[in-house]
Amino acid sequence: MPLRTATAALALAFGGAQAQSLTDPACQHSVTRQIAFTSPQAKERLTVSIGPGACHSAQLSIVVASVQGKVLYRYLAPFKKHVAVQWNDPDLPEVARKFADDTSSRALVPRSELPVPKPQGEMDEGDAELMVPAPVFKRLVSSGQPMLYHPTHYEGGQYVVFDPATRSARVVAQWGV
Repeated sequence: MPLRTATAALALAFGGAQAQSLTDPACQHSVTRQIAFTSPQAKERLTVSIGPGACHSAQLSIVVASVQGKVLYRYLAPFKKHVAVQWNDPDLPEVARKFADDTSSRALVPRSELPVPKPQGEMDEGDAELMVPAPVFKRLVSSGQPMLYHPTHYEGGQYVVFDPATRSARVVAQWGV
């Protein structure tokens, strides 16, 4: 049995983690763009970063920061759970680059595509779940606050709005896994 196969088999037998080798595809990509987050007129920075390291163990970071550098929203998670691609696929670095580019370019939800989330007991398959009280969601949407969307899994994501009343970002809805 080749050393790499034996190492991977041992890793799976003892906890499921894959051992990284020199041939595992590496991921390191970052995209920054200007968005409005705290208000429709605001100018903040959205940065979507993946890496460094092997794609199967790289970290995904989604950060919205003010012009002064204050972090307004942060999401950190293992990148691999966001794409349905094998951990050792040689195209994984390109998938990571495309993921970061697409996530940043599609981050703001157009007013015509705002979700209509439902409380947990009223949801049908494919519906977004309401994560805040309905009056809070209605207040934020009716006030015209920008809404950010990003994946949280390859079959799920969350909607985030900056709440001027609390001066913080709030996950207002989520769908999927």
